[in-house]
Amino acid sequence: MVSCAILPLSMTILLSGCSRSDESDPVATGKSILRILRASNTDELKGDVDLYSPTSADFERLNKKVLANPNNSAALRNRGNAYFHSDLPERYKLALDDYNKALSLDHGNASWYSERSSVFDNLHRSDEALRDVNKAIQLDGSESRFYFARASINSDLGRKKEALEDYARAARNEKPVGLYTLDLSRELAKQGKESEALELLNKVVSQNHDIWAADAREERITILISQGKFGQAQKELDQWKAETPENSNAFEISARLHQLLGAKDKARADYRQLVKIRTSEIDEQNSKNAIDYEFRADYLEKVGEAKKAAADRRKALALYEVEVRESPSKELDSFSNRAELYDKLGEHKKAALMRAREIELSGIAISKAPNDFDGYFSRASIFEVNKKYEQALRDYEKIKTLKPDDNQFIAYHADCLNRLKRYQEALDECKGGLKKGTINSEYLFGPMAEACLRLGQYDEAVKYATSKISFDRTVGDAYFWRSRAYEKLGKKDLAQRDLLLSKWYESDAVE
Repeated sequence: MVSCAILPLSMTILLSGCSRSDESDPVATGKSILRILRASNTDELKGDVDLYSPTSADFERLNKKVLANPNNSAALRNRGNAYFHSDLPERYKLALDDYNKALSLDHGNASWYSERSSVFDNLHRSDEALRDVNKAIQLDGSESRFYFARASINSDLGRKKEALEDYARAARNEKPVGLYTLDLSRELAKQGKESEALELLNKVVSQNHDIWAADAREERITILISQGKFGQAQKELDQWKAETPENSNAFEISARLHQLLGAKDKARADYRQLVKIRTSEIDEQNSKNAIDYEFRADYLEKVGEAKKAAADRRKALALYEVEVRESPSKELDSFSNRAELYDKLGEHKKAALMRAREIELSGIAISKAPNDFDGYFSRASIFEVNKKYEQALRDYEKIKTLKPDDNQFIAYHADCLNRLKRYQEALDECKGGLKKGTINSEYLFGPMAEACLRLGQYDEAVKYATSKISFDRTVGDAYFWRSRAYEKLGKKDLAQRDLLLSKWYESDAVE
């Protein structure tokens, strides 16, 4: 299936506070949220809007301010920012309208141009996103966050040289090295410059004792694993665990790596520590967060505590029900998690009812905003999870009429064709997308790799899978298709290495 890169665990936790829904591209969404966060003037936000999950009360207050003075550019900007972070069906269009008005009143505000760039980015209007961030830099060329924004857009567009230059500019004045240096190291690794990336990450670890150091360690280990250096990765993990025994990231990664390499007892020991860490967090915070109990349930199951795991899953379900009663707008976002919990409890009929209701509500949302491609994408994703590929295909076809030149959605459509064993159609469609343009072309390489493999074109399968990995080394499916192709070509060692990597990156395709 078309996969998206996994965000670092710390970033995943940050984003989980925003929404439990699946966005069209979690990585792009994460980057865009970072762009907004880095571009925001916090003084303007104080007391005005909840940055992550605006409520109806927030919108009521903001609407009053706009009505009281339609020329209040700050109020328009704040409402636009609130729309951006809301779960409204046409949130990005609404956000864009307000940012347009705000900038027509205050067209010298560099931060707002950078923020509107993120809105354009989520609307898949890359040229306009780039135009706005260029304007922000023109107005204020000293701000590192603007160079970061332009770098991530250029990276998404496959403009490697420009992206690397801007990531370097963003990181240049950072003291101590941290967030922007991490961004630069990721781009270096993405472009095959792992040694330089590892050196930069060492600097982040040595100069920080906070979240950035943890992310840098995680990134180092990811690079080592992608290189097949499992022993060195485990050595660094052991050191990390010894230095920060309360850090769940270290034990989570270590447990998975031990499991991958067949060291079951060591994996179980890591999971026991994870149970202790999560229990301590739940007790200290008196947690009412369902996700905390979901995580602990998974860890308990790994150490053979099935009854305790079931109790935690029921606790998580109860917390979701409370959340939905208090905030009905969050119901749609919670369905997939609740369905998965019911499946893990063996209550498959309840899980099926949840998924059916999720599809029904998605249809209602689409009827309210028939030209909003996000609605079709959300429903198509639900259909795919439920293996309803014909229905998913129809929704992707609708998206293609709304976004005819976006290779990302051509790729999702082609992926559905692969699921339906229509491999030649999938390959032809992706080749057509490449001829149209290069925007989001990296999404095409995964479906092309699978189609070529199924059609017996093994060298081509290796080529396209490698192209996908060069854009994102964390896509498990790409390693899996390349592993199968290497096997067919008689390259057993390469096949085995890629098979391990496909399992590490949790490929949905591993049979």
